Amino acid sequence: MSLIHALLGMAMRKTSNEEAARHFRSTRSRVRAIAQFHSMARQDDAESPASADAGPYFKDLVNEIERLRATHGRVRVELAAEGVRHGLAEIVPAGLCVNELVQNAFEH
Repeated sequence: MSLIHALLGMAMRKTSNEEAARHFRSTRSRVRAIAQFHSMARQDDAESPASADAGPYFKDLVNEIERLRATHGRVRVELAAEGVRHGLAEIVPAGLCVNELVQNAFEH
């Protein structure tokens, strides 16, 4: 996943077309969301292979988006997701939805 993320970043920096760059940025964001899930799932696997606490995953995802958008505290996302447990198969789609919503909020 890191390699895919890096390759998309290289392609994004090489294009002069703003629409193409926006698509690369969006795709990189989705890849990062999936990679963060896989990282979290490996850590959580020993505790509970059937489900995981989605709160830390969602918070890491939102924090990363805030960091990449470099809002410097001007915009802050508050997320209440403590103790929310989901099956591992549900967390990636939910994380992608959170990613899209937060990215769209920052963009629009």
